[in-house]
Amino acid sequence: MGLALHCRYDRRKGIAPSPYPSLSLAEEGLTVGFSGGLCYDRKDAWQGLCRQDRSRGLIMDKLTRYSTEELKCPQCGKVHMVKRYAVVNVTEKPELKEQVLMNKLFVFHCDQCDLTAPLTYETVYVDSKKQLLIYLAPEKTSNVEKSLAEWQKLDFRHKRLVDNLNDLKEKILIADNLLDDRIVEFMKIEHLKQLENEMKDDNLLNILFDYQGTQYYLMVFFEKKGIGRIPVSQEYYRDVEHRYSHRMGKKIDKNFMEVDMRWAGDIMFDRN
Repeated sequence: MGLALHCRYDRRKGIAPSPYPSLSLAEEGLTVGFSGGLCYDRKDAWQGLCRQDRSRGLIMDKLTRYSTEELKCPQCGKVHMVKRYAVVNVTEKPELKEQVLMNKLFVFHCDQCDLTAPLTYETVYVDSKKQLLIYLAPEKTSNVEKSLAEWQKLDFRHKRLVDNLNDLKEKILIADNLLDDRIVEFMKIEHLKQLENEMKDDNLLNILFDYQGTQYYLMVFFEKKGIGRIPVSQEYYRDVEHRYSHRMGKKIDKNFMEVDMRWAGDIMFDRN
């Protein structure tokens, strides 16, 4: 598992706080060992999510669960006991959603040297009310493929595969606004032309969806300039949806989909 270090920076004025940390290219490798058994969080009154499953194994997989692991601080060496979530079920435990978005759930903090850094590892985010299932897998291994095959058996309308925490949070924010993440990726591609001058002397690291009230934004992350944002209207979203809805139908997949700018680019430029 990798522990990705980052520092927050913002060199543009007027940018509102965002759930996304600034992106960093720094990364430290950590070896994490299991030090305790698997724990399940249940609510006796919570029944609806389980009734649709015939397999007891799948029912148990849907519940929030974590393991307690031993993690050594890469800076000072102090050993900490941390929770590593295998499943984050926000229908069962709604409070976990805010912790994910505010960078409080997947984070490491050393009380000895004050190092704070995000933790990225394999986990599954479950929101049954929104029919949203997001599998976070930093690396595609044979074990991930086997696990995906099991989760694929669940009847969820939206199944997504991501490889980092920012993309996980973006999918959550898009779902909160009842938007289609595929349309958002088309919007990003269309705005690359607007960013050409910025990219001449800087590296564009990522573009992510954000919002304030009813106003949508595309947050742009540059290596040197920091974070900027481009306001996009609901009317523009609907226009993009209208222009690409017939072409999206050709790329529907009932399995886990990696919906990103590459996916959108393949459709826009007719790449196979």
